[in-house]
Amino acid sequence: MTLRKKTDKKGLYSLAVHLTKFRKSSYLYIGHYIEPRHWNDAKSVVKNSYPNAPHLCNLLLPKLAETNRFLLQLQSEGKDFSAALIKKEILFLRSDKNFFDIADAHLDEIKANNKFERLTVDKAYIGNIARFVKSIQLSFQDFNENFLRRYMTFLRTSKNLSERMIANHLVLIQLLFIRAMLIIIIKNRFTQKSKLLING
Repeated sequence: MTLRKKTDKKGLYSLAVHLTKFRKSSYLYIGHYIEPRHWNDAKSVVKNSYPNAPHLCNLLLPKLAETNRFLLQLQSEGKDFSAALIKKEILFLRSDKNFFDIADAHLDEIKANNKFERLTVDKAYIGNIARFVKSIQLSFQDFNENFLRRYMTFLRTSKNLSERMIANHLVLIQLLFIRAMLIIIIKNRFTQKSKLLING
């Protein structure tokens, strides 16, 4: 956790998680701002002089723990990214995008392109995921190795699908992941450009 030496309009400094990889830095902003005199740089904590310091610390520590958890998840998946790409991955994992929202957008696009055979297949694949989770609410963060193994077992036993068909289901999940990540990346770039335009 660090205090970024960049002030907002009120002259306050932003709290952020500092990511460093290959001597390159990137920052995940927390959304809280304080004066430098309330920050202990040596210990990377908010000083007791800050009003309601315990409350702010209770907000910051889970953010740091969450980031560490995401980093461990990326490491377990063998993803050795730069600091900037790690930031994008974490922003994606933190996002509240629902898997089925992205899936519906995917199906709408296929339908608009009149690819009806592909529409039937992908709709069936997505339906299998819905039946597996027994819900229409599924975050991308729910997808981990354990989830995918259980889903493959579900397809193998309950649906009696071949290994090739199961692989096709996983390819669709990967495609929707990429689509969701692009949405997050584009959204972040748009937000950054908007800030530049607003700030002149």
